[in-house]
Amino acid sequence: MSAQHLEPAAEIPGFRMGHCPQCQRSVLAARDLEGDELVEVCMHCSCNLSASAAQTLRWVEAQDLVELGYFVDGFEPEDCDSHGGCRDGACGVRQPA
Repeated sequence: MSAQHLEPAAEIPGFRMGHCPQCQRSVLAARDLEGDELVEVCMHCSCNLSASAAQTLRWVEAQDLVELGYFVDGFEPEDCDSHGGCRDGACGVRQPA
């Protein structure tokens, strides 16, 4: 049996977001099954974003999430110059409301 060299997976942006009509803000999206259909839903209220806000769904990077108030573990903004990083509470990263 010979070892196979596997190509690295194509890189895609990290997170799916969209505007939730129920939460009235930009939210993280998750995939869920409705019947036999794969749909995007709001992480906060489970609203079906594929049906109600499909035109707003987009891929975003960690920096975009932080700017919207989400916390991304392991992400440190490039302009962060604190010695302990954001986990130290030194840079005042907003937490989601």
